[in-house]
Amino acid sequence: MSTRPDYSLPETGFVRLKQLVPHIIPFSASTLWRKVKDLEFPAPIKLSPGVTAWHVADVRQWLEAHGVEISKLSASSRSRLDSADNAASAASAIKPSPSSSAKTRALQAQLQDDRFWEAELTSEVKAWRDCESIRAYVTAVLARASANGEPFNQELQAWAQAALSVASRLDPTPSRIAAPLSGTRRRRRLGGQ
Repeated sequence: MSTRPDYSLPETGFVRLKQLVPHIIPFSASTLWRKVKDLEFPAPIKLSPGVTAWHVADVRQWLEAHGVEISKLSASSRSRLDSADNAASAASAIKPSPSSSAKTRALQAQLQDDRFWEAELTSEVKAWRDCESIRAYVTAVLARASANGEPFNQELQAWAQAALSVASRLDPTPSRIAAPLSGTRRRRRLGGQ
C-alpha cells in the first residue's frame, strides 16, 4: 500500500518546483516560469548549482495576494490531485484582478530590489574582506622581513606596492562613501516612494 505524499505548504523554509506544481500552484511548470519571468510570481533562489527553490514566505504572500486561503490550501491540496475539476476551479480562483496584478508586480519588484541590494552588500563585504586580507598579509610579510633583520630589497618593495595597489583597487569603501545608496533603493531606504 503506497501513501500519497503530503503536498501541504510548510510554515517556513523553502519549497521546490515539484512541491509547488500542480499541488500548491494549479498551473504547469512552464506557466510558473513564464510568470516568474514576467514578475507575476516570486523569483526562486539558487541554493546550490543543482537546487533552485522558493522562499515559502514569498509563495504564501503571493497566494494571499491572489485570494487563496492558505489554511484551506493545505487541507485541500491532496483532494485537488484527485479531481481535474478542483484544479480548474482553483486556477480560476487565483487569477489576479488587474489591480491586484499591479500590486503584485510592485511588491515583486520591491522584493527583487531588496534581494539585489542584499546580494550587492554581500559582494561588497567579500571584496572588503579580500582587500583587508591582502593588506594584512603585506604587513605580515614586511614585519617578518624586518624581524629577520633583512633589509627591504627592491623586489620586496615592488611586490608590496603592487599588492597594496590590488587591495586599493578591490576596496569597495571609497565607492560606497561616494554613493551610499542610489536610485530607487536610496528613496526606499530613506522612507520615500
